Amino acid sequence: MAATPIVDIENVSFGYDPMRPVLSDVSLRIAPGSVGQSGCGKTTLIRIIAGWLRAGAGSTRVLGQDVSTLDSAGIFRLRREMGMLFQFGALFTDMTVFDNVAFQMREHTD
Repeated sequence: MAATPIVDIENVSFGYDPMRPVLSDVSLRIAPGSVGQSGCGKTTLIRIIAGWLRAGAGSTRVLGQDVSTLDSAGIFRLRREMGMLFQFGALFTDMTVFDNVAFQMREHTD
């Protein structure tokens, strides 16, 4: 018998404005022990999803795109379609402080 999930979301939809949904038909099940404690790889997995790191094996698809096949321009296009907030407002580790501060301006302006 499978353990009862600690989070079980089925077909959830939500929007602050009915014309602009934030969530649409989202399902997610998280089993006990699957979220993991500190140091188990959660941040590493997020970095693989965002294309900051490349997986050594397997495939990572985001919005239908295989992240491992994207060049720098493709990664940046994909990142414009997603949002992430790291715990404690962390900076990008592979960028200078200046580039971290300038990141939003570069991504969203000409």
